[in-house]
Amino acid sequence: MRDRYGNSTWLKTQIRVDGHGIHRWRDSNQVPSAGILCRMGLIPEEMERRTSALDADLDAFAAEYVRQCGLRTPEEFADERAEARGVYGPGVEVLNIFSGEHYQTYWRALSADF
Repeated sequence: MRDRYGNSTWLKTQIRVDGHGIHRWRDSNQVPSAGILCRMGLIPEEMERRTSALDADLDAFAAEYVRQCGLRTPEEFADERAEARGVYGPGVEVLNIFSGEHYQTYWRALSADF
């Protein structure tokens, strides 16, 4: 499989150009890496469009992620905090780099229902 990614002919069958002239993977609609597109011989203008599209896709993803974070239920908040405590330990400040949310993991379990 790895050998296929070095084959520009095969790559061209896996990538399409959308209505804005942006190269995207056919199966995921994601913007391929610069290394992949370089193998296809894209010109600098096409690479600039790729960079702009990738930035726009990442901005849209982050905005949707932040929106979804705002829709969490109290149970989901509690589960998230418990998971963070399990991963990082008690008394650790956790920062979500996308939403800007930060909190400190608690020192003890919030309920005795274990």
